[in-house]
Amino acid sequence: MTNKRHALALSVAALAVTVTTQSVAGAGAVKYAKNPALNGITMLPQAAVNQRYPIGDSLDPTVDAAVRALHPVSLNPDAVCGVRLPDGRQFILIQAETSNAEGSVPYVFAFDPGWTTKYLAQGDNSQAGAKAVYGNPDHVLRSAMASAVQGCANLRAELGLDPNGTDTGVAPAAPQPASTPDILGVPTDAQCAHPPAPASAQAQTQLAMNEDAGNRVIRDGCKARTAYLALQKRVGKDPAATTRLRAMQEAWVAYVDAHEKEFYSHEDDPSYYGSMFPMCVDGLDDAETVDRAKELKTEKACTAPDAAVSATEENALKTANAALATARANVRRLRAKERGFLKALERADAAWAKYGNAQVAFASGRETGGDQSSCGARERARVTEARTKALIELAKPKQDTCDAD
Repeated sequence: MTNKRHALALSVAALAVTVTTQSVAGAGAVKYAKNPALNGITMLPQAAVNQRYPIGDSLDPTVDAAVRALHPVSLNPDAVCGVRLPDGRQFILIQAETSNAEGSVPYVFAFDPGWTTKYLAQGDNSQAGAKAVYGNPDHVLRSAMASAVQGCANLRAELGLDPNGTDTGVAPAAPQPASTPDILGVPTDAQCAHPPAPASAQAQTQLAMNEDAGNRVIRDGCKARTAYLALQKRVGKDPAATTRLRAMQEAWVAYVDAHEKEFYSHEDDPSYYGSMFPMCVDGLDDAETVDRAKELKTEKACTAPDAAVSATEENALKTANAALATARANVRRLRAKERGFLKALERADAAWAKYGNAQVAFASGRETGGDQSSCGARERARVTEARTKALIELAKPKQDTCDAD
């Protein structure tokens, strides 16, 4: 999924700001042409990257599983590069290293604008970026990461830019058409303009299956994006409803992130799950995204906010709450010895509670007491039933690598 972590203090508002880039042409194209695999990549000016993506001396291990698995992760000088690929994808490439008994190991992280690690490449002086250990980048991004692993200054040199990202005979990019602002938890406008196509043949290798699963998340995420924009248009005349819609989406993203951590409570150690893990995580994200698209299609602000809860709705909510309590008690009993899971469960429950409140606030049109209305009670019962279903899955015995652990 995308847009998950905010530990590096990137504000949501900053994500919607368009950063001017440089397009390679003229004298700068001479160096650029030496690496055909990089054809079409544009470079974000370093000053803009530093402004949009504040980086310290090391990466915070709370960013995501990839960072935590390699913690501590130290940054190198000139360690940050911003690139935009021909299909509109935008990444911040961060050169970093970790220490082990054999010395320092260089890596390059590729973050999207929401600070979700999309890819992680490992390399050394002889095979920079050759080994993808997290995700399965395409050849264009893999080439960019291979250059960046030796220092982002190298990547700038490949593109005909001087070390601080200033134009060196490079013509400005042509004006870009206006795009829809980014929406938390779904692909960008540019990604959805050219979504990855389904695999032409059934994937046979694990890397191919991992890549196909990631592409499926993007395609289904674009459907969720369309549903969100349609809902935003439906409530567009009500500023309060628009604000609640945005808060509802942010709370959903936080819950899905927390649910991933309880579903795969050992994700800090990717080796625990093996090479299938990226596919498994993307499969979970995709299921959540598909459900989200369905919810957004049917979601609407309450047209009768003062309607009282009926006896039927009250009973349905009581039944949902009772089922949730039973499911939670059952999973805690079955997995009582798994401390890591129980901590993840508590965090997911807290995130779910905030998400439920945001959903009820949007559906009822009330910041507080929304479930005392007919609209709010129905929404509360729906999100409660969904949480119960998730807890039941967590209590099932593990049958497959991608099942909850």
